[in-house]
Amino acid sequence: MRRGLIATSSAALLAALAGIGGALIYVPSAVRVMRMPHWLAVPAAQLLVAVVASVVVVFHAVGGNAGDPIDDVAPLALDFVVAVPAGRWLGQRLGEGLLMRLLAVGLLAVGTRTALEAI
Repeated sequence: MRRGLIATSSAALLAALAGIGGALIYVPSAVRVMRMPHWLAVPAAQLLVAVVASVVVVFHAVGGNAGDPIDDVAPLALDFVVAVPAGRWLGQRLGEGLLMRLLAVGLLAVGTRTALEAI
């Protein structure tokens, strides 16, 4: 439980500092630190990001600077509906090891892009 709390909190902090959703950091953390199977870590990350995004929208709405978040609901819902089955299909075809390597490459790409934008 302690490792899970530390890993999840660290992933959330790093994601917030990087300005990304967090799944790229949470999934490897869940698989390696918490020893969660990959097929369970990915949907858990999706749920985590969905909950965090919902809370952020509520805080912005209460604070009066929400803009029009309803415009973002359809693309985000479509992404969730398409990405989860596609990810599950891809995971069955490629296997967990290759998926983790591809996720690491994606994390490096996002980190590099973020660093280059900061320059």
